[in-house]
This record gives sequence, structure tokens and C-alpha cells, in this order.
Amino acid sequence: QEGTSASSFGQSEVCARINGLNDGDLAIQDLQSLLPCPMLQTIVIPKVESENDIKFVSEMIDSFCDDDNPRDIRILAAIESAMGLLNLREIASCSSDRLDGLIFASEDYCADLECIRTTDATELLFARSQIVTVAKAYDLQAIDMVHINFRDLDELAVECRQGREIGFTGKQAIHPNQIEIIQSSFSPAEKDVAFASQVVASYEKAISVDGKGVCVVEGIVVDMPVYKWARKILKRAEAA
Repeated sequence: QEGTSASSFGQSEVCARINGLNDGDLAIQDLQSLLPCPMLQTIVIPKVESENDIKFVSEMIDSFCDDDNPRDIRILAAIESAMGLLNLREIASCSSDRLDGLIFASEDYCADLECIRTTDATELLFARSQIVTVAKAYDLQAIDMVHINFRDLDELAVECRQGREIGFTGKQAIHPNQIEIIQSSFSPAEKDVAFASQVVASYEKAISVDGKGVCVVEGIVVDMPVYKWARKILKRAEAA
């Protein structure tokens, strides 16, 4: 705790991964040690399989917070098994307002399903798509799997592109060398930000001034769905 309190993390979010709740007292001991830390912002819960996992940790956090010590400690839930994937909707719609996102833990998931890992990860497409869909339905972050071959940055870049195309909002890193590629891959490109700015400005003018429900930007018809996409791009760019 002393080391964490004294360190400066800049704009980085301080997350701590606890032991799985099925490990008995270890997870409770982790929480008792971590929650007094003033720098702590997020708890990562591994092996989440039901909403009860989220509720338990949320209640533990609440027990360390009161009117004199209000703290907005968030929760990220790691989905690592077939049961976790089957219960995604229950987990995502948990009554706890601390849940912030879903993480796909691919290696444990593969072990559970006895998948054969391939370079293009087609065996994980269903699970990845499910996690993104449910996360977006409940306004949660969707964090993609780790790329375990940390020396192959070209493969990492391809996997980042795939994850971004599927709809993930971020990706786990297993090595510091991966951070730059991951951050650049999941931050909107300058051309996308520029186009999104044009879309927002043109569509809002079309609605408020011209009284129209559509407009054209760079040859593309812009209606409400495109406008919403553009707003999200600008929001991500601002956060980056």
C-alpha cells in the first residue's frame, strides 16, 4: 500500500486483480488488503460466472466506504469459462452500479472448452462477439483478450485490428512493449476524427437550420445512426 500511495500513475487508472472468488479466503484477504489503498480505482474479478460474484465484491467495497469516505471504486469482470459466457446477460445486468466492463480471458476460456488455438483466432470469434454485444447492450466497456506471443508485434497489430473491428473498446497487455500498439489501435485515427467532426457539424446544421433529417458528407449519406457513430468516435478521441 505504501508503494502504491507514493507512486504517480499520471492519467493511468489503477486496477488490481484479486484471486478468484472460488479460491476461498484468498480473494477476501486480497480485498481487505487492497481496499484501504487510496490510489485504488478498479477491482478486476477473475473467473466471473454469475451476478453473485459482482454483488459480493461490490458489497465488500461498500463496507469500506461510508459518508465520510465515499469512493467510486469500479469493477471489471473477467469472463473465462463456458458458464461465464452463458451467464453474460445476467452478469452484465447485475444490480451493482460499480460494474464498468467485461474482459475476455481467452486462455482460460480455451482450456475450459478444449479449443485448439490458432493464429487467426477463429475459434474465439463467437465468444468475442458475444462479449462485445452484451457489453454494448448494457453500456459497459468490452476489453479484448491478451496476445500471449508478446514478441510478435505484427501479430499483435493484426489482432488489435480484428478486435477493434468486432467492437472492443480496449485490449489487455501482457508486456510493456505491447502498450503503444494497443493504445494506437484502439484510439480513433486522425482521419476518422476529422470525418466525424464534419458529420456532427453538418448533421446538426441539417436538423436545426435546414429542417432536414439527413445530409451528405464526402459523398456519404448521414442520418441518425451515422451521427451517433460520429459522436462516439469524438468521445473516444477526447478520452484518448
